[in-house]
Amino acid sequence: MLKIYVCEDNQKQLDRMVAAIEAVIQEEQLDMKVEMVADHPKQILDQMEQSNEPGIYFLDIDLGAEINGLDLAVEIRAHQPRAFIIFVTTHSEMSHMTFYYKVEAMDFIVKEECTDLKQRVGQCLAHVGQLNQSVEVEHLAHHFRVKSGCKLWQIPYEDIFYFEVSPHVSKKVTLYGKNQIIDFCGNLKEVKKMLDERFYRCHRMYLVNLDYIKEIHWNAHEIVLQDETTIPLSVRLGKALRERWGQ
Repeated sequence: MLKIYVCEDNQKQLDRMVAAIEAVIQEEQLDMKVEMVADHPKQILDQMEQSNEPGIYFLDIDLGAEINGLDLAVEIRAHQPRAFIIFVTTHSEMSHMTFYYKVEAMDFIVKEECTDLKQRVGQCLAHVGQLNQSVEVEHLAHHFRVKSGCKLWQIPYEDIFYFEVSPHVSKKVTLYGKNQIIDFCGNLKEVKKMLDERFYRCHRMYLVNLDYIKEIHWNAHEIVLQDETTIPLSVRLGKALRERWGQ
């Protein structure tokens, strides 16, 4: 669930903004909620020390405090690079400053010119939903997903060292990773199709993550990983790896 934060020092404008946001969430059944309503930037800054999860921020620019909304946006972006920032202000002349501050604001809503605030807020939240969904899909695309027993695992590619086929049990493969060793039913050919180019079939019984290779002993036909684990390298598959390795 995406969390929404509103920072506005004018109580009337604050109530109007929150009402518009909550109406859109309810009507569109969005997986979002208003997490914090603040009239001072310090409240937002204190919140960021508790969580680094990217949120949606509706910020006034003139906050009547030691820092303005633009400065606050810079702090938010530093802590949460993927945060969604929308400025809602009376200062239309400040719109160009968002580029100067390099905060990559999603929108700049001018209060006096916005006759339908709820519609504008709805457009912003719908766009946030689309962007967040694409990020989640991309994130999941770099995970190896497999069922072992009654549990479904999703292991980031960067946490996988290598796969090994069991020499004793038919169609059994073992994943060796940073924090786990997982046995599952399958074969290396099908496993390879589920991965990206960083994984190389170095032996009929091994599939290795090239990012974790420390050194290759070509004459001994073996690969040494960063944790000093040694796995075999076949002569035939070693030729292609040597070309790829540039040696």
